[in-house]
Amino acid sequence: MDPYTDTDTAVICAPPGHVLSPAVIDEVLSRIGQATDAVAAQHAEALQADRDQAEELERLERRRDPVMIALDPSLSLCGVRRLLAEEVEQQLARMMLEFAAWWSDVAACAVITILTGTPLTLARVAAVSPRQEIPVGALDGIAVVPESERQLAELALFMDTDRPPGITAVGGQEFAQRLGLEPRYLDNGEVVLHNGDWPEARRRRMWGEAWLSHNTPLLPPWCVMARAMAVASVPEPSVTAILQATHAVDLALAASIHSRLLMEAAIEMDGAGQEQQAAQTEAQGIAWMKIGDEIPAVLIAYARTLTTHLPAVRRACAPAS
Repeated sequence: MDPYTDTDTAVICAPPGHVLSPAVIDEVLSRIGQATDAVAAQHAEALQADRDQAEELERLERRRDPVMIALDPSLSLCGVRRLLAEEVEQQLARMMLEFAAWWSDVAACAVITILTGTPLTLARVAAVSPRQEIPVGALDGIAVVPESERQLAELALFMDTDRPPGITAVGGQEFAQRLGLEPRYLDNGEVVLHNGDWPEARRRRMWGEAWLSHNTPLLPPWCVMARAMAVASVPEPSVTAILQATHAVDLALAASIHSRLLMEAAIEMDGAGQEQQAAQTEAQGIAWMKIGDEIPAVLIAYARTLTTHLPAVRRACAPAS
């Protein structure tokens, strides 16, 4: 076992650049998977509780006279409970997505590093943890914003800081935060951009628009996985399973993109007076959106598949004895 492993608390405690051993990688994936499954189970319970509260609220509201004022504390209580149940469900849905994205990201990294013969460091695994303190500078060279986008954010912040009276701000701070950067204002008025150290900022720097617009991490494309596994002579059952899981993620992402385009087109049609076409296009967009809404479940299935077949990939890439 890895000498840094602490089996009582953390999976591992080591410097950011520490290269993880196969045993630790397997344990990390197992533990992330357990945490993800626990959150998913909690979300399922919260979703059912929300539905139950919605049905109860609807039942009570059917008794209400639409004209008269009926003072009904039980109805008020049920309404508050529904709001709380809905809020809990939404928070757990977000948490499930974050854990699913983390698991799938680490699983993909584990497979790719084996196929390419590159090391997997502790900092890379911890980079997109939903709740993880990262030492300053630990992610240098990992979660990097392209220089052109950083310069654009600096320009936008400068324009907002020194804009004349009556001129609308261009939204420099919002743009910087969208990139995962944190503006800090010095005493002399100068604005300096730092890498945001909260988990969402790290996800934005790692995955960019894929995460911001479609709630997916940047995972290896189907063609890359297929080519790399073919070169490594990974066993056919593992190749088939991994590629099917990869295709499912690609399909969910495509559905999310397509639904957004359809909904935007529907808005334009409605504005142009094409109500019937707008309604049809919106219905199509909603249908594709339902497929895209399955992204958390698809990511979990993807991560589970890669985790399961990781030993087979490792054996295929092991040096011949």
